[in-house]
Parts: sequence; C-alpha cells; structure tokens
Amino acid sequence: MSMTLLTPPSVEPLTWAEVKAFLRLDNDAEQSLGNTFIMAARQLVENYTGRALLSQRWRMSLDAWPRPVQQSSYSNTGCVVNMFARRIFLPKIPVLAVETMKVFAADGTSITLPETVYSIDPISGKVAFSSSAALVDPSKPTAGIEIDFSAGYGTTADSVPAPLKHAMLVLVGLSFEERIPEHGALPSAVMSLLKPYRFAKISV
Repeated sequence: MSMTLLTPPSVEPLTWAEVKAFLRLDNDAEQSLGNTFIMAARQLVENYTGRALLSQRWRMSLDAWPRPVQQSSYSNTGCVVNMFARRIFLPKIPVLAVETMKVFAADGTSITLPETVYSIDPISGKVAFSSSAALVDPSKPTAGIEIDFSAGYGTTADSVPAPLKHAMLVLVGLSFEERIPEHGALPSAVMSLLKPYRFAKISV
C-alpha cells in the first residue's frame, strides 16, 4: 500500500497573526519562517493522529484486494449466517468522499467501480464492500488498485478542533525556540492534546 498526496490543503489551520499573538511577537521579521513552522506542525499533527486537518485529496494504491473477513449476522429465523466480505480502511480521516475506485489491467486500461458496491464510514475510514459484489482482480502487477479520496474536517480553519490547533501553536513555539528541534518523543503538553484524537491505523 502506498499513499500519494494529490491536492494539499489550500490554507493552514493557523494564521501568522495567531502565532504572533500566542508567542507575543511584535513584528513580522520572521513571518516566512513562521509559515514554514506552521506547515511542519500541521504535518506532524496529521502524521501522529492519522487525521487530515483540512480538506485534502489523496490516492491510495494497492497491489491486490484484501482477503475477505468473516462476519456473523442473524437471519429472520434467528439463525446465525456467516458471510464473507471485504473491507479497506483509508489511512486518513475523517473521510469527506471517495471520488473514484479504479482497477487496472496490465495494459494500463482501467474500470471504475460503481458507488453502489461499497459504503463508507467517514469517522473510521472503513470502506465496506457488499458481500454480493464481484470485485475484479487487477492484472497490473503493482499498484493495480487506485482509490482517490478526500479527507479533512472541512475547508476552513474554523472547522479544525481547538485542541489540535493549540497543539500546533505549541509546536510552532518550540520550533522558534529550538530552531533545530531535537528528535524524539513529543512534549507531554502536545501529547496530552493529541492523544484523544489519535486513530489506530488498521492494516489493509
């Protein structure tokens, strides 16, 4: 599985004005550097939590469909019915939309799966396929399946949860203080803000 960023966010969750106020800066001499720190802080928060803060488009590429998993349900007669279904977990949440899902042949041609054969849980990123869906296997040896999707809390900074934005402010402040940040664990203040939002990634 590989991930490719198709379209980055058009804005950042923080503005330079917010950073200036938080750090009590009285001039714009380091605005360019500050904007770089803002982007780096967003990426760190996104990578740690498995979330996309603002709307962005991604492509997930797979070599093959995941193996079916067994699911149990009750029929109208009360009997347990064992079904086998396939599912995929998109590694960036919350999911805004799955745009296209394509399967490629060895010659580069592709077919697009209809939206009727799968359902999406935007909170967990789970894409569940209908048990009756006949999924075509790719004959392209690598990256034969491409799923284009968008994820994020929204298109404006106001849609990002306040604790995530505050974690970014702390990280930007540390970047200004250290200039060359030390590698290692995140500061405890940042960890406490991010832990409730951390999403355990599930293998495809």
